[in-house]
Amino acid sequence: MAHLEPFQFKPKAKLSIEANPASADRAKIRRMRRLGFNRISFGVESADQKVLRSIGRGYQDLRHVADCVAWSYEAGFQEVNVDLVLGLACDSVESFLGSFRACLELRPTTIAVCLLTPTDRYLRATGESRQDCAQRLESWLPRVMAAVRELSSSSGYGAAGVRPELEMWTITAPHAPPPPAGADLQRPLSVLGVGHGARSHIFSQALYQRTGAAFGGGDSYQLSRLSLKEEMARYMLEIFGDGGVVGREAFQRVFGRDLAEAFAVELGILEAMGKIRWEAAGLRLLPARVCERVFCAAFLLLDTLASSPFAKGRLGRRCGSAA
Repeated sequence: MAHLEPFQFKPKAKLSIEANPASADRAKIRRMRRLGFNRISFGVESADQKVLRSIGRGYQDLRHVADCVAWSYEAGFQEVNVDLVLGLACDSVESFLGSFRACLELRPTTIAVCLLTPTDRYLRATGESRQDCAQRLESWLPRVMAAVRELSSSSGYGAAGVRPELEMWTITAPHAPPPPAGADLQRPLSVLGVGHGARSHIFSQALYQRTGAAFGGGDSYQLSRLSLKEEMARYMLEIFGDGGVVGREAFQRVFGRDLAEAFAVELGILEAMGKIRWEAAGLRLLPARVCERVFCAAFLLLDTLASSPFAKGRLGRRCGSAA
């Protein structure tokens, strides 16, 4: 077992914990705050009972979710987030917007709208294909984005993060705390995640994540070693995923390498295909359609697939399992 060096969090670090509203209560929420967490997120997914039953969450009650949000503020949490999922098979544009309105009424500091990323388990349960899910999302997006922006604005929330190319939209309340002074969200960060499904990331060294049940037993946890080039590819994909531009100077500052030299072959292919464009601010990915963006991203990962637990030569590095 590797030796872990002692560490401590900075005084203003964001310490976040996720909770299922059905199993949370006032005492647990107070305890989590006393442990030092200052942000709490509740996976609400939907406020529509029909939709909740279709994903095995028929036990969830919106009144209890409202209590959880209120208890979190009462306990002193600085940030309270609720998650919604857009694109579920039994949902519709109208019922999703109903869920969104219900969450606005709870007055959390943020609402995270996660565009459906179907797992194999989800596809088996619904009988859908990934293409079905993608087509449904694509047909919904124009109406949903327009309505979410309008509803957010009328409720005093900011919806600058509602963009078609993002996999998650963040809608922010006026009472949300500002980001820390000098925070650079485009700079690679290390993250410590603890708990079921959590992931940890040590910049340019390793990625630790759950890979699913092994041989009918508990969940497996996989350690993937990351090279500097793999980290550079992840950095670029994060920025492209947010619709941003990868700045050449910023890239040089973070990694000590020139962007055009680090990905000479990959960027040469994408530029020849007309999928990227060099601008004064840096490198921009052009396609707007999700399927095209995924295709283009593959070129940056031609030899950098370490972030996948199924990459060649990495399945043997299982670090342990949870009972």
